[in-house]
Amino acid sequence: KAETFKMLINILFVALLGVSAVFADEAAGALQEAADYVKSLDEFDHEWKHECHMANGEACDIRNFPKDETTMVFPGGETRCIFSNTPNFAFQVVPGDSDKLLFYFQGGGACWDETSTKFHLCRSRATPLPELGVFNRRNRKNKFRDHTIVHVLYCSGDVHGGNVVRTYNDRWGVPVEQKGLANAQSVLDWTK
Repeated sequence: KAETFKMLINILFVALLGVSAVFADEAAGALQEAADYVKSLDEFDHEWKHECHMANGEACDIRNFPKDETTMVFPGGETRCIFSNTPNFAFQVVPGDSDKLLFYFQGGGACWDETSTKFHLCRSRATPLPELGVFNRRNRKNKFRDHTIVHVLYCSGDVHGGNVVRTYNDRWGVPVEQKGLANAQSVLDWTK
């Protein structure tokens, strides 16, 4: 499978750009490195202590969430991640000042067809990243350290905008589903 993908990249570069196969090999290697990096993001295991499950009838009122700590909200409904082995979508809420909001869409590649999906070019698990950058509440230079953070996690492979069941299966034999639009809408609805 990897050889087929590499061959397709070679053909694409030679046909479109007229470059040598050596350069195409380098590009295929760089693409594989990118896929490996995205996959490593899925393997990062961020721990959280608090969860709220709206599908279970929980209100998930931010006033009940501990300040400056992550609460993972599982909205249920039509939301889901791309693969059947990790289908549960969640978003991260870190309460801070009630008059300051950082609404953040997580990135993580894109799976736009069967090949990009099989090569894992997108995140497939709803997991927050480490507390770095705008998420680092201990850094006094962070202008967002006091903000309430609503973090739209990314696990659908559709740049937060898809609503499709694909004609191909994931490696567990279940059709690939991309529900990024439902995921993002559930977070917007909760935030209102």
